[in-house]
Amino acid sequence: MNMNDRIIEGAGVGSVWNYLPTPPGEVRLLQFGRSRVWISRQESGWRLALDSAEQYGVAMGNRPPLEGSFRFSVEPKPELPAWSNYFVDDDNDLLVAEVSLPDRPIAAQPLEPILLPDGESALFTTLIPLVLNLKTLKKERTLMTVSSMILSKNLFGAPDSGEIVYSSPLEVRHRSDELDLPYYCARCDMKVVNVSGEILDFSRICIRVEYLGLYLSSRGFITDDIIFSFRGNEHASSLSFKKKVEGPSVRRVSHPKNPSYSSLIRKSFDFFRNLASYY
Repeated sequence: MNMNDRIIEGAGVGSVWNYLPTPPGEVRLLQFGRSRVWISRQESGWRLALDSAEQYGVAMGNRPPLEGSFRFSVEPKPELPAWSNYFVDDDNDLLVAEVSLPDRPIAAQPLEPILLPDGESALFTTLIPLVLNLKTLKKERTLMTVSSMILSKNLFGAPDSGEIVYSSPLEVRHRSDELDLPYYCARCDMKVVNVSGEILDFSRICIRVEYLGLYLSSRGFITDDIIFSFRGNEHASSLSFKKKVEGPSVRRVSHPKNPSYSSLIRKSFDFFRNLASYY
């Protein structure tokens, strides 16, 4: 059962909301990427149980229709160790799902370290696993956040100045490569320009999702484009974002969580020589 015909426009411009119809006393199973959530409506609120075991793989197989759809079905006999009870004072409130980007930066890596000579530029792309926020419709209370994939936390950068980010299981590719876009990921296109006077060599790149807008296109979810202009480790560099043009085939899902993005370029690359020294 897909939810294409149950889209509800929530608070915020262009927010994608999906109504989750759950009759009292019945149980529904929501599958989103590699996570599963059992949902039950009670008189006092909602009972939810999350299972994001990696062994389920891509839960849906083939990509279902767009518009943020996912599998939502009847589950008469769920076998779970425990439920979480969420008390809601409004018996008539509805449960909805809002699609968003993760809550911290994503570190992705290419199949092999990238070397870009001085004066050259290259186009890359990667997929960002999306997050589903289960919320009450009227008061917009977030009950549970469901990641479409398991994202482990890792240190990005040097041990004395790095930061904790999510490690993406999806690699960075050259933009000319064919890239399938599953419904639970967003495509992020990047342009890297090297004007540093030396070869730029890096093995991981940090996608700062808090500065990206999220959109829904005719092909699936996409983000703003990122443009990195690298001027060297000890020199000023620039980071900019190219917003998507909204129209009939592209509509905004969410605005950037943080609109300010100055002085971020030094934290955007993990260099191969640094990795060799510290890891």
